[in-house]
Amino acid sequence: ELYVKHLKELYGENVSLGVYVQNEAGFVALLDELKDTSNLDLKFVETFNGGELDFKPSINRLMVKKLDVLLVMGLSPSLEALVRQVRISNKKMPLSSIEAFALIQDKSLLKGSWYVDAGRMDVEFEEKYKNAYGRTVTPGSYHAYNSVYIAYQAYRNFIKANNQKILDNRDGFSDEVIKIHSSNVKEDKRSGKGVFL
Repeated sequence: ELYVKHLKELYGENVSLGVYVQNEAGFVALLDELKDTSNLDLKFVETFNGGELDFKPSINRLMVKKLDVLLVMGLSPSLEALVRQVRISNKKMPLSSIEAFALIQDKSLLKGSWYVDAGRMDVEFEEKYKNAYGRTVTPGSYHAYNSVYIAYQAYRNFIKANNQKILDNRDGFSDEVIKIHSSNVKEDKRSGKGVFL
């Protein structure tokens, strides 16, 4: 919805759109939603498989279309290869994306492009992440952090509900559960949430 709103603000109600979409459930679902809800004029739609690196034949078909903007949705390494090859064929082709461009490490490929992305964590977290790992935070990092935190909360709730049973009757639990139960849990200073050490 946000993508379509911004697209129409930039290019008008009758925007003509080309789309490259990786054959991956999340990206295909986004394309299906665009088709179903937006009444956009899709002049070019090309699906590609993950790992594909040669886009020249489809880019030749793309270049004969009169497009206002090209929407690109995919994952590395195909995403970078596609953007690089489109830029070689037409440096001025306006490119956009929904989340995918956040995954590209070489942002110089995206000069003049725009994209809609998932919510960001705070700047302090992003700086610490970059210092620790030498790369920018990607949406997958946010999802991974939240997934681990959800698993931690589920385990913590299990321990609270079964604490006395674990201590009284060790037969029902593996040694690993007993060891983890006695682990030190401290508060994460950044989020105020508990983490295992």
